[in-house]
Amino acid sequence: MSEFVIRYVSPHGRQEEGKFKRDASRIELSMRAVIDIDLAPMQKCDQLERLELSHNFIESLDLEPLRDIASLQVIRLKDNRLTDLDLWPLHNCPNLAEIELTENRLRTLDVTPIFTCNLLRTDSSVVITADHILKYILTPEKIMTQFQSVRTDRTAWTATPVVIWYDYDTLVKKLGWPLVFRRMESVLSKIPKADWFDVQKGLLESLNMHELSGLDTDPKEILADVSAAEDFESSRERIYDRVVELLAAQVEQGGPTLFLDVLKMRDTRASRLIPSIVEQRKTELEDFEVQTFQGAAFLHSMWMTSYGFDVLSALDCGLTANFEEMKQVKAAFDEAGFDLATKRVPSITHPNWDNSSRSFRRFIFRLARSHTGRKRE
Repeated sequence: MSEFVIRYVSPHGRQEEGKFKRDASRIELSMRAVIDIDLAPMQKCDQLERLELSHNFIESLDLEPLRDIASLQVIRLKDNRLTDLDLWPLHNCPNLAEIELTENRLRTLDVTPIFTCNLLRTDSSVVITADHILKYILTPEKIMTQFQSVRTDRTAWTATPVVIWYDYDTLVKKLGWPLVFRRMESVLSKIPKADWFDVQKGLLESLNMHELSGLDTDPKEILADVSAAEDFESSRERIYDRVVELLAAQVEQGGPTLFLDVLKMRDTRASRLIPSIVEQRKTELEDFEVQTFQGAAFLHSMWMTSYGFDVLSALDCGLTANFEEMKQVKAAFDEAGFDLATKRVPSITHPNWDNSSRSFRRFIFRLARSHTGRKRE
């Protein structure tokens, strides 16, 4: 069986080495007093699952040789002297489940490339950053589960880690458009269909297109006509026009109009959408009936209408309402000139769901449930 050698520098400048089999699933180099190490020999370790480098003196580490090792699951770098670590070489490691980075000297850490990793442990002093495209993917609940912070006394930090979200204007100035475009593509390639709306909303907001962030489609469609060869401003203009065309088709087909800001559209090329959006919002509530079943009013379909969303959000309603809560909802609709009817049904149906994606509905209902939690508090 072929072997390879990993060389590293220990205190006093001594060069040491470790020999491993090419098909090794685990490389153990913890507690070796490593100061500097070259991971290049690991490039062909296509069965590597665990890399153990804890309890050393490593100040910097290039993870590039680990790129595309699909079998890699665990990286442990606890108790080193790392001040900076680029995790982007790991973005194509689909089975990566755990990264241990506590007891280092890191100040910031970009988690965008490893947002699918099940567990990342860092010191509580580390500032977590991510591309804004992930803002609705990495919900507070996921952040609490995936990113565990540890205090200096080694106890768990129970508060939700604060994430600094970077928009693409900021990132392009820092990294350049070609690299930022590749970051976009990397994220989109990992998004399941159930999260399409979440990521496209984050993407459009990150491009400063908040008024268009109600687009409900495959987010890859947004970048269909764009390449890294163009400059950022030209690419953004092309994206804007593409999104306007997609929204025109969405509204024409009776799709959702939520999160489409007609006031901000007025002085943009999206202004041509305004009459259709306004008309669609009127028809959303024509002959609208709230279905009631076993003493509860079911508000799922109302949450998906533009005016209904605003009213229910303001009243901190959830997905269902009791009699007293429905009186408040009906009063709000009365003030706006809508006669909201209720209808007792033997079973709940959702007639207006065919015009929206499951991802869109999932996003809306998660927001609705968060309002229920606030009301209980």
